[in-house]
Amino acid sequence: MKLVKNWMKLPKNTPSSLIFHEGCLGMDHPWKIHCTNIITDLTIRLNSDSHAAVSTQIRLRDAQLKSLIVDPIFDCDFYVMPWIKPQARKNVSFNALVIAKSLDISMAIDPIDRSTWRVSGGKEPILKFFKQYQLSKYIYRINQSSHYPIFYIDQLFIRGTYLMTWKQYRSLALLPIQGRAARWYREVTHLCTSRIDNLTVNKDLKLAKANHWAFLLDIIPDARRKQVIFVREPLADSDAWIIGKVNKIHHHKQGISVNYRPGHNDNGTIGWQDNGRTISAHCCKRAILDRDSNLRGWRFPSEWLSSTQHLNTLLPEDRTPASTPSPIISLPLVQDIWIHRWIDDDNLKSNLMDIRNRLAERTMVEYYTDGSLRPSIPTSRDIQDPNLVYTKMGAAFCVNDEPSLSAQANLSLWPSSTRSELVAIFLALLTGPINAKIKIYTDSQSAIYMINNKHNKSGRKLLKQSNSLILLKIDILLQEKKMNLVLEKVKGHSGDVMNDMVDKLAKNTNNNSSYFNNRFNYSNRKVRFFPIFKQIPIEYNLRKFIKTLMNTRVAAEWSMLKSNGHETPINWNVTWNLIHRYKGFNCISVKKHWHLIFIVKLFAKLLPI
Repeated sequence: MKLVKNWMKLPKNTPSSLIFHEGCLGMDHPWKIHCTNIITDLTIRLNSDSHAAVSTQIRLRDAQLKSLIVDPIFDCDFYVMPWIKPQARKNVSFNALVIAKSLDISMAIDPIDRSTWRVSGGKEPILKFFKQYQLSKYIYRINQSSHYPIFYIDQLFIRGTYLMTWKQYRSLALLPIQGRAARWYREVTHLCTSRIDNLTVNKDLKLAKANHWAFLLDIIPDARRKQVIFVREPLADSDAWIIGKVNKIHHHKQGISVNYRPGHNDNGTIGWQDNGRTISAHCCKRAILDRDSNLRGWRFPSEWLSSTQHLNTLLPEDRTPASTPSPIISLPLVQDIWIHRWIDDDNLKSNLMDIRNRLAERTMVEYYTDGSLRPSIPTSRDIQDPNLVYTKMGAAFCVNDEPSLSAQANLSLWPSSTRSELVAIFLALLTGPINAKIKIYTDSQSAIYMINNKHNKSGRKLLKQSNSLILLKIDILLQEKKMNLVLEKVKGHSGDVMNDMVDKLAKNTNNNSSYFNNRFNYSNRKVRFFPIFKQIPIEYNLRKFIKTLMNTRVAAEWSMLKSNGHETPINWNVTWNLIHRYKGFNCISVKKHWHLIFIVKLFAKLLPI
């Protein structure tokens, strides 16, 4: 910065925000260029159909698992997670996401993809537990196992009641059991248990019963030694375990059956009955046992076994357990999945459903659509700001020669006349019949070009232009409904009765309570990750949006300087226009450069007076 200020003949005390201010000198900050490039590249890579997209998702999932994050990583607030900085330095994709989150930019995914990014199965995340008791230093010190990774405190408790010993956890995770317990495990043991023996869970902790059966190892069919096993009833809803010792393993056409001797508690150790039982091999798992130095033999694992239920089901060697009936899933009867998918407003949804039902049997439908963008005055005088422009948008459509089949809705965000026209076309297509020919008359040539442009069909091209989300929905709707769409341009205010009528509907939305909320809740193969800013979809060129956001931050930083406390009012339009005459491509001579530097010094009170 010293070199830049010296080259521009500015004093050393010149604020950096003045140099990077878009209205003053307007230099691009290297950090702004880096943030713009890295966030844009992350969005393009995630939505591309290439190996780069797969590797990027793998890197993000790796960062999520190593950081013990159970919710989708795109929803996390990294401001309260300072321990992720070392992980971000090693992971380029994760670093790009952290930078985007610092600008309140994230990626929206649909509910189906969201479920694949969530780690479920417990009630008490271990990350939340570490944050609550200021144990975040242990987050990256847990030697995670690929067989039994720990994400919830519930996983360390047997049947939600008894805390595992260190050796039991290591045996379940297929890790070496030698050595003393890790420090993080001792801290968890101390904080989670209420009794001195560190076995019973604290009453303040609400835990779910973890399914440890799926993580136990299967029996070895050709083992030379007699194995100690856990046995579970062959019923889908049974959770009764007993312990047994294998006598013999039988192989037959129906599968593998195990003959074993049940065990019992003999003063703290395991005793074996003389009578044998036979059960299918898929009901048996290798047992986890501990040796007690004060007792001879293996300690009886009472915490793993059920004290109230006993295994009474005896299976002969030539018989396998009966298969459980397939579950029946009842789905709600939805008449139109597209309207229910994308329309939240009940009044608008009901109106569109009525029109859709009346047009269901037709093979050809003609619509007139129109949108409006007009200035608006706030209802409350307290919120009026003379430096802001208030607008109001509306969209409407009507079936040709049938004025009763019409709908209108209010819009917000990203004000544009083309946006309102595209929303009107989208609402009309929602009511169109499947496999029908749809003809739409509109007075917006820009909307017709954006829909018919074949270059906008790829996700990379789509995300680079405005109104990308509504164009994506129109493309999905045309593919899934298999409609043949024809768009025809009509001249506005030319005496066309239907066009004038739909124009009045689009402008007269003040008394209509219907509201269209354009949100990203369904994706396709082209765009699966949509950029959002504070939960608002970015329907604008992402690179330009990030630059505008960074410029706004620089302007806010400059406006809060003490030197900007002007006592006399300033005509900002004249000031910015005067500076603009000498900066950028207008600065074509040394004389103009000196004029620009003099104006900046005078404006920032940097002259030696």
